[in-house]
Amino acid sequence: MNYQPAFNREVLRVLLFLIPIAVVGGMTGELALAMLIGSLCFIADYLFRIHRLRRWLEDTEGISDLSSADKKFGMMREVAMDYSRLRTRHVEQSRRLSVAESYLQEAASSLSDGVIVVAAGGSLTWSNKAAAEFLGVGFPRHYRKLLVNLVSDKCFIDYFDCCEYGEPLEIASPVLPHLTLSISMTFFGAGNRLIFVRNISKIRHLEKIRQDFIGNMSHELRTPLTVIKGYLEVISTHIEGENSRWERPLLQMQEQAERMEHLITDLMWLSRLESVPQEDSNTPVAVAAISREMAEEASVHRAGQGKIFEVNVDDSISLIGEFKEVRSALNNLVVNACKYTDDDGVIRIDWRLNDAGGAIFSVSDNGFGIAEEHLSRLTERFYRVDTSRSIATGGTGLGLAIVKHVLMRHGAELQVCSEEGVGSTFSCIFPANRVSRQ
Repeated sequence: MNYQPAFNREVLRVLLFLIPIAVVGGMTGELALAMLIGSLCFIADYLFRIHRLRRWLEDTEGISDLSSADKKFGMMREVAMDYSRLRTRHVEQSRRLSVAESYLQEAASSLSDGVIVVAAGGSLTWSNKAAAEFLGVGFPRHYRKLLVNLVSDKCFIDYFDCCEYGEPLEIASPVLPHLTLSISMTFFGAGNRLIFVRNISKIRHLEKIRQDFIGNMSHELRTPLTVIKGYLEVISTHIEGENSRWERPLLQMQEQAERMEHLITDLMWLSRLESVPQEDSNTPVAVAAISREMAEEASVHRAGQGKIFEVNVDDSISLIGEFKEVRSALNNLVVNACKYTDDDGVIRIDWRLNDAGGAIFSVSDNGFGIAEEHLSRLTERFYRVDTSRSIATGGTGLGLAIVKHVLMRHGAELQVCSEEGVGSTFSCIFPANRVSRQ
């Protein structure tokens, strides 16, 4: 706002006030006294106007009372009017923010998942009813209290302090121990954290039922399948050379029984990986020796196909882990490379250190390759890129699922690089704490 006109008017008012006083003082011979008295009166008038301005500013109704502002405040009228406009704008913005805050809090309170807002220092600033139900954290009862003091679970405290929230945390509810909670955190603003708490008890219960079903079904199927295979072998032995027309059907039945046995074995192994806790093992696994052994077995089994195996391994590197699980995972990768590589193809097995201090086991081939849209689903149970080709090779569709679970139990990850018509590379990347050097 332009304050110059008001300033000019105020200067004119001062002059009109002091000039008559100076004239009177000059005429009476008391100029100094007159000017002193006039100045004191002018200052008193200004102090009185400032006092009225302060009272007006304190008066909430003063916003609408601007008609007499000029008489009350003089030059400060413009300041009062600017303040009035700013206060009106502030009140309106505060009202809108309050409505928006109430709306968001009401919406978040209606969620079935827990929501917690934590300030940069770790103190609770807001939470909904579900958070109180799952974690015992209530608002406003625990407002500005440290969240790690309210939730005493050690896993939760470690997860909260690590500040790396790539994967959600699963814990039992400290309030209702029969509930399984999934906790996700994310940063926002200047170090604030938003926490979501979800009840996944039903999901975990269904997964447990599925695991039990697969395990029990596999055990129940193994016995009758063993009997069927036994009778097929006996029948094949007795009719050999006598009735040749039954040889082919019996051979096909034996092949399918063998395939079903492999499927049941993989199902039982996968069920064990999912349900049985991993045993701590400090035994070094000689991956280099296993690699040579797997290449030799594959060469003998695939004799006549002309596949070439190149084994480049470092004998000074061992892997800390469970021998059967590690061998099963690595062997699945080698077997898959053999199945999906043409005759006279090249399969390369590598075992070496990486730049991070860990180790990489990789199996490369120049086979059919895999389209990019299939890569993210390769480790799903029974997922097949090409159904007809998978059936022809006798695969169960569980090999890579087993590889995934074994690697998870060893803190490792699986990376797949593939291009159609060029080949594929499956790499198992093990962390440094799983690697032992001689």
